Amino acid sequence: MQKASFEIRGVKPLLDAIQGIEKGQAKVITRALNTTAQGARTDAVTLIRQELNLKAKTVREGLSIERATWSNQEATLVARGKHGVSLMHYAPRPSRPEQRKPSVGVSVQIKKRGTRKAVKGSFVAKMKSGHIGVFKRERGAGRLPIKQLSGVGFIGYLKRGAMQRRLRRRIDERLQKNLLHEVNWLIRSNMQKIGKLS
Repeated sequence: MQKASFEIRGVKPLLDAIQGIEKGQAKVITRALNTTAQGARTDAVTLIRQELNLKAKTVREGLSIERATWSNQEATLVARGKHGVSLMHYAPRPSRPEQRKPSVGVSVQIKKRGTRKAVKGSFVAKMKSGHIGVFKRERGAGRLPIKQLSGVGFIGYLKRGAMQRRLRRRIDERLQKNLLHEVNWLIRSNMQKIGKLS
């Protein structure tokens, strides 16, 4: 199992601007962090899919958010997954067991801008559990055992320095924008309350 995480914290200059508003800072930070975390998950899916030929749903299922609260003002985008992703997620041909098995084996496309490659001796099969995967027989004369084949996992891509920098830049941009939005909302809200009292 692999894991990558990205902590999301507040921007000090913006937080200083709302120090004097009662309960304002906690509310603003919490809302901005959680909104940013949601956006960061979308950004992570987009960046990974620019590199790997995976569906958005497949990537999104491996990304979770640990939400900020008033008492814990830090949100975290967490990516968890196995070292490899089943080749069934990399557009295999054929994609179903009943389709004719090509003599060269199942072909897949792992990189978004890459070419399709055939995995010699591989085939698509359905297990008794109903699970469908790309398999290959272990060495030997018998039909069993067989092993399921996997391609590169996207968690490893998230750990790369270039990918982390790109995602961190997007997170920082989102956070500043969301904090400013929440600060303005809080100021307007308090001004309206003052207007009603006067």
